[in-house]
Amino acid sequence: MVRTAWSTQLINLVLSNNSLAGEIPLGIATLAQLNQLQLGFNTLSGALPPELSALSNLTLLSVSDNNLSGELPANLSLLSDLETLKVDQNGFTGPIPESYVELSNLRYLWVHGNELSGVIPNGLCDLEDISALIFGANEFCPPYPTCAAVDLGPQNTNDCDDDL
Repeated sequence: MVRTAWSTQLINLVLSNNSLAGEIPLGIATLAQLNQLQLGFNTLSGALPPELSALSNLTLLSVSDNNLSGELPANLSLLSDLETLKVDQNGFTGPIPESYVELSNLRYLWVHGNELSGVIPNGLCDLEDISALIFGANEFCPPYPTCAAVDLGPQNTNDCDDDL
């Protein structure tokens, strides 16, 4: 990535609905002033780079409706200003990292339409300003947090332990 004066001061990067393909460039993590990163509705593939945790001013991260896969990076919990995390309609697998309960400013978490599994962290219900938690169309196992009941949607529980 070529560094220019404008790139070091870029605050919002909105590249949604642009038919972008390939992996998310790691160079985005060098945009230190970035407040919003919107990459939704493209055909991006590969993993969500853990390097994005370096974007300490990020309040909105949206990668909805792509072809991303792998596990959600636990270190995104380092984004202390993050208010909106939209990773819905991809191919993410594994659990929601327990560390996400540390996202004290999180208001919106959209993870529906993936292949996420495990138990939804109860601490997400305790986030002070949480307004929307949307979990539908995954493989989460009960018991479900009470705050998830409204937006739980259908879950494929075939691989859940029957003793839960």
